[in-house]
Amino acid sequence: MSHPLLSRLLSGTAMGRSVLPAVDPDRYMFFATRNRVMTGYLMTAPSGLTNFESTLYFGCPDYKTRDFVFHFSGIMSTEGGAAPAENVLPTNDMVLNEVYLVYQGNLYPILFNGLPSVTIVKGSDGVFGKVTLPFDLPRLAKFGVRTYFSVPADGNFVAGYRVQRHRGETFRGAGSLAALKALVDANGTTPALDGFYNTIGNQSNSQALAFGPDMMVAKGDWDGRPVVLVTADSIGEQRQEIAHSADDRGNLGVLRRFLDDPGSIHGRVPHFIISGPGAAASRELTTGAFQRWRVIDEIIAMNGGKRPFTAALNQMVFNDANSVPSTWYNRPKTLVTSLKTRFPGLKVFQTTCTSRASSTDLYRTAANQTTPNQWKSPAVAGDNNTGLGQVNDFIRANTGNWHDGVVELYNAWSDPDNPNKWRPSDAFGEIGRLISTSGNGDGVTLWNQAVSSVPLKRGYPYLVEYQPGLFTTRTVYDCSPSAPYQVTFIENFATIFQANAKIQLSVVNDGLGVHPTPGYVEYMLGRMPQSMKDQFPRELAPA
Repeated sequence: MSHPLLSRLLSGTAMGRSVLPAVDPDRYMFFATRNRVMTGYLMTAPSGLTNFESTLYFGCPDYKTRDFVFHFSGIMSTEGGAAPAENVLPTNDMVLNEVYLVYQGNLYPILFNGLPSVTIVKGSDGVFGKVTLPFDLPRLAKFGVRTYFSVPADGNFVAGYRVQRHRGETFRGAGSLAALKALVDANGTTPALDGFYNTIGNQSNSQALAFGPDMMVAKGDWDGRPVVLVTADSIGEQRQEIAHSADDRGNLGVLRRFLDDPGSIHGRVPHFIISGPGAAASRELTTGAFQRWRVIDEIIAMNGGKRPFTAALNQMVFNDANSVPSTWYNRPKTLVTSLKTRFPGLKVFQTTCTSRASSTDLYRTAANQTTPNQWKSPAVAGDNNTGLGQVNDFIRANTGNWHDGVVELYNAWSDPDNPNKWRPSDAFGEIGRLISTSGNGDGVTLWNQAVSSVPLKRGYPYLVEYQPGLFTTRTVYDCSPSAPYQVTFIENFATIFQANAKIQLSVVNDGLGVHPTPGYVEYMLGRMPQSMKDQFPRELAPA
């Protein structure tokens, strides 16, 4: 006899997103979009600022949630060559003065062992805060966490969030808690924390990083759909996407958008990415990279031995590159084996690996792209220059059944007409035209506004043919919703643009030929069937 819930899942009713019964309402599960581990660099408190506020917004899953637990870390993972090593440590303790869950403008205190304030000891695993609301958060609700914290004068603090202003997020500072609350009430800003908005780099040239909760779990009407723990690097997570390109649920990067898409038999798949930019499989779950995992162990203990996730997905492969293909492909295999050892019975899935290529014409054509040796496909036996092809073939073949299924990233990334290369901008064709700009044509006066023939997407970079045959990149800060489409760019230059300048998709977001733009992520998502999520296991309630 078939299971009644399984029968519904395989029916048109399930595909119509009917509400399924709760499977384990007392089990804490990862549930939120947007949240992430703290990675990057320590933030040094600007002169005169000792108290800080961050308000960050997250998205709920497609079922009701309640009884929330938020974790706040005392460490960060580096984003450099040792990532995800947890070796970025503050030199002082941090005090959480007050923390609130924010919903529809109301504040609900998050308490730490029943108290509103707690000290996070420098270098420690961190602390847990809890809140139970007098109601359930609805399906797909937007909620926030407002964190008031303080450090000594000229102290530093761990961080990891680039606030997304277009979603109402804030990061402010003051010399006292009272002054900070007054600033918040007045909806004021802090210039020392506002510089370099929408830029990515280090502390001297990047948007300031805010502190907030990393791991979040909740009880609720979880319907047994997969909840996935993800080990990812910068390609899977969000590196090189500016804050302004986040979607309405705060998602950045290809994996977050793929998992949070409502397609597939499971619909949106809740997930938590436990690593970040620079991470390599060979360095995960090794010496110096265990503290995040100890926090998961604590959540499992809260759950009476049950995990807050049902499956894992490993995307780390890229940063494990080696001139010997067998060394390269055995590194993700070792991590997957370590995950299965740490969590007996866990289903662990593996992505294929994207490639890289340089360009001499802003990736407008395939002919002017060069793929370095070792990153080429298809695989040729004995040719180490086709190392990536051999790695991906090894993942797809799954010899020895070391993983439980493949999520195909390489084929989504690669140009079908020119394997090993980015789909060039010219292949996507003309998007529209810049009818006019606010520049006066003297080549001296700065300008950043224009009128477009088509709506352009907030936070997306585009190639613009500013003079015949010459292209440059412009990134959209804002665009009016109806014609005439008034565009404001992030860049503010004096470049002279011809009238009716052609607009094309920008493909690559860095000078390395590694990270896709948000527009290219959309292209990849269109080539990643949501049915790939169907292989993730669903837990069923008793028949």
